[in-house]
Amino acid sequence: MNTVAGYDPMRVEQSVRAFADAMLETMRMHERKGGWDNVDSRWLAWKLAEEHAEVVTAISDYVLYGTPFNRRALAAELVDVANVAMMLWDKLQTEG
Repeated sequence: MNTVAGYDPMRVEQSVRAFADAMLETMRMHERKGGWDNVDSRWLAWKLAEEHAEVVTAISDYVLYGTPFNRRALAAELVDVANVAMMLWDKLQTEG
């Protein structure tokens, strides 16, 4: 185990793999929509901001007002943020 308090490389790897699996599962559910090669990076940036706002609203409502949130729904929104972030990241790698 690493000497950094609470850091367990195996735990990190397991979490990253589980999150990536969730991302892939969501991407597969939306395959019919096509890829993002023909999508403008500005639209992806807007979509990322929109998805992020949904997560922030759910968390803010919980923190500020005690509004309970559905853990499964919040987890799905976090995966949506990650997927759009990945698409934008990929797009920025290939744009000239």
